[in-house]
Amino acid sequence: MARQAFATTWPSFSSSFAQKNLDKLSTYSTPEMTQTVLGYYSCGCARWTLHSTSVRFSVPTEQQYPLSFLAEVAGLDAKNHGMVEEAVLTKANPIDRWRVAYMVAYEDESRLLGPSSVSPAPSMPFDITTVGTELSYFFQTIVNTGSPPEGDNWPLTGALKQVVYHDLGVKQVIEKEGNSQQSTFAPADHSSAFAYPSGDIMCGAIDSSALITAPTGYLTIQPANRSNWGPLLSPGKYATVTKTGVEDYCFTNTTAGLTTPISFFGGIDQIVGSSG
Repeated sequence: MARQAFATTWPSFSSSFAQKNLDKLSTYSTPEMTQTVLGYYSCGCARWTLHSTSVRFSVPTEQQYPLSFLAEVAGLDAKNHGMVEEAVLTKANPIDRWRVAYMVAYEDESRLLGPSSVSPAPSMPFDITTVGTELSYFFQTIVNTGSPPEGDNWPLTGALKQVVYHDLGVKQVIEKEGNSQQSTFAPADHSSAFAYPSGDIMCGAIDSSALITAPTGYLTIQPANRSNWGPLLSPGKYATVTKTGVEDYCFTNTTAGLTTPISFFGGIDQIVGSSG
């Protein structure tokens, strides 16, 4: 079932993503995944195309809808570098089609999954559904204060470091222009846990909101060509600007309790301004 679902969903989803065709992509993704892709487009990140060479599956034992499975797609990107995509496909009910619900990608020659299998996710020494909440608190604290939360145990390396440095860099540019920014991060939904050789893989999403406020007596300007705040904000003069977005994440958790973020994917999907 997973192989057939992947074959009838992933190629169209992948090509729609590469062609920046959101209308077609929405046919093969959940509404939340469509918003995540829109956020990725808006972040100014380069679009990538994966020439897939193989796929492996981790299929949990499930008895009722919604059904889901993890697909790990490996191949080469446009620069002939190794790339891996972790994607969760889900089917909400018997009459709906299979859709991509979460996705992350990373450039690497290694893979996380072993041979395709149907197996339950191993039990973990703690509730891994709380990871989204922990990551949200970490992001909110470090972006607003420049320092991680007290007692934080997330090492600032790899994909986590890239996301944090990007967010801090954006805030620095905003503050150099005299504006102030306050950000909030909150966990959205998450997937089931999927088995891999060392433990579990889980994916989820984090919602974000950033309020940018101009100094008292001043307004921030979005010119007609939208060169200041990008294409999502209409031209005008604003006292405040609010950016909202969504970021997918996936992480591994070993049976010894070690949690490691795999990658993140998404960005800002809406920007609105207020004149007062």
